[in-house]
Amino acid sequence: MKRSLKQTVAAFAGFINNNLKPETIWPGLLLIVFMASALASLALPDRRAIVLWFPDSRMISPSSAKSELRYVGSNRDVAVLAASVVEELLLGPLSPGLRSLTVSDARLQSSIRSGKTLYVDVSNDILFGRLSASGVYDAPAVQPEVVLAYIERCLQWNFPFFRIVLTVDGQEPVWTQSEVAEGI
Repeated sequence: MKRSLKQTVAAFAGFINNNLKPETIWPGLLLIVFMASALASLALPDRRAIVLWFPDSRMISPSSAKSELRYVGSNRDVAVLAASVVEELLLGPLSPGLRSLTVSDARLQSSIRSGKTLYVDVSNDILFGRLSASGVYDAPAVQPEVVLAYIERCLQWNFPFFRIVLTVDGQEPVWTQSEVAEGI
């Protein structure tokens, strides 16, 4: 038996009238919202918020820092998350009022977790400024010991229960008191 258009519309209107009652519509809408939320959470990648500090470009002292919030991919491995923090820090700030810490060549070489200790190794490009056309390095925008202090501060903030060991090309930097006094 074939239904006419009039009978189909009447059947649909009867279905709508039966289901628009409060005891039917509210659980139905709740189910639809829940399903949409579940699908959205499955479609979006899992992200984690991290806090980074950069020097304020309006201040002369590199110790005046401002924070910036970033989102990185969430991972259970602390070494991978620490690598993400350092890589984001070396990329530089998003805000125009903040100053970059290093040259664009600086990069993370490794990040290793051993117990409650994070070992982070960065390239020695943080020690130098930009390479000029004559082949001579300019002075770095921020002194290397200050850059390492910023890296350590960011790692301590984002991973408060870990001890941080920073190295530059596999060597722990040692700053003598006279070098630090001349650099600031």
